[in-house]
Amino acid sequence: MALVDRSDLVDQVRDEIAAAGADALSITADLETYAGAQTAMALASDELPGKVNFFIGNDPSRWRTQIPTYAKIVYPEVYPGIDLVYYGDQGRLEYDFIVKPGADPAAIALSYAGTDEIRLDANGDLVLRLDDEEIRQTRPVAYQDVGGT
Repeated sequence: MALVDRSDLVDQVRDEIAAAGADALSITADLETYAGAQTAMALASDELPGKVNFFIGNDPSRWRTQIPTYAKIVYPEVYPGIDLVYYGDQGRLEYDFIVKPGADPAAIALSYAGTDEIRLDANGDLVLRLDDEEIRQTRPVAYQDVGGT
């Protein structure tokens, strides 16, 4: 797996969107935090064939074109010996904690802000209620790669 640091591009696009005004695009992601996790630089992994373009405003010098897309975002060592990987699966954002040999999975801790209720359903899925909406995270699955599979 090749990892590419594209944080510079992410920062540049975010700054361009902010300069275009608040109505250009609004993204918030403050629901989930990883308690006790280390700050890690996001690395792009598994480049996809598609490219994206951002045409912000009327000034072509601010446009960004042919930006590569990736299948995964990896945060290495969020806990000692544990990487966090985000990826898409059937239109859903998923994540895995990759626990390396000798690392302690008990170090992983999740916390949620802004929820009205947190509960486990009968299947073991985590259900978060926010106002009239529910967010569901399927119960965790643990598995071991042996020989890369």
